Amino acid sequence: MGVAKLLSELRTCQPHLMVDATSCFDDGLREAIEDIVVGGGPFFGDLQWRLASLPMHLGGLGLLSAQDVEVYAFVASRAQSWELQYHIFRNNGVIGLDPDYQRALERLNVSLPDFDIGGFSNKDTAPSKP
Repeated sequence: MGVAKLLSELRTCQPHLMVDATSCFDDGLREAIEDIVVGGGPFFGDLQWRLASLPMHLGGLGLLSAQDVEVYAFVASRAQSWELQYHIFRNNGVIGLDPDYQRALERLNVSLPDFDIGGFSNKDTAPSKP
């Protein structure tokens, strides 16, 4: 699976359905980086993986774990497409937030406890700025 296809799937599929795909992708990415950095040797552990995943301006390789971004991608896509969803579903009696989106918001709240995600619960295109 290519990166573009994976990112498309992360934006459009419920995060709980993407766990196996993101895990497989992350394992393959880690193996590839390990082969490049240490030639498959024994000196590539969790610390080296975390260093590789730092942003480039902090000395890392700028790698992102698909598992780290799966919920963010799904919530951002849903929040950005509220208007389109409303126009498509308005005559079908679909109102409010679907359970998949609610579950993703709960997972996002767990991973970012200090970030106010209350604005993502309404049908605005993005939370209002403070």
